[in-house]
Amino acid sequence: MENPKATIAELSSVLEINTSAVQKQLSNLLSKGYITKDPDSNSYLVIAVSTTK
Repeated sequence: MENPKATIAELSSVLEINTSAVQKQLSNLLSKGYITKDPDSNSYLVIAVSTTK
């Protein structure tokens, strides 16, 4: 998946898991600072945060 912004439904489809499992994992990643949420969107879009070494 090369889309830097993806909906929960898109992630669910690509990962072949249900949307509630995606939501749970996204909440976990958000709380750890690995992803951010788009505050201006009505849908839940996830923006990947790049890591630096």
